[in-house]
Amino acid sequence: MAYRDTTNENREFWKNEMGQALRDIQQVYDDKLDATRNDVETYYNLKVRLRLRRFVCLWGVCTIQQTSSKLPANVFKIHVLMLDVCWMFAGLWKHLIRRTKMSMLSVATSICLVFEPLSTLP
Repeated sequence: MAYRDTTNENREFWKNEMGQALRDIQQVYDDKLDATRNDVETYYNLKVRLRLRRFVCLWGVCTIQQTSSKLPANVFKIHVLMLDVCWMFAGLWKHLIRRTKMSMLSVATSICLVFEPLSTLP
């Protein structure tokens, strides 16, 4: 019966109702599309942040590995330098003994006092 009613008022009413229904459907669709877009962007940003964090961590691990691989060589160089310094120190003490005619006991006491702080090093 509604389809047989052809008055302008009814046609205008149905036209308005159908237009409003289409606008409502479009609004619901746009809202869902925005929500989905936001979810995808959030997921993407999180994924990018995690990859960046993983890259930074791996870079840090690589740097630590490179540094730790150099440590034994550095420790060896330090030991060699310490031995050189000890030999130079011993030579200077011999020279000092000859020049000042100090007794061996006073020299040994002085050496012990100088090297005492080094004995506490690990």
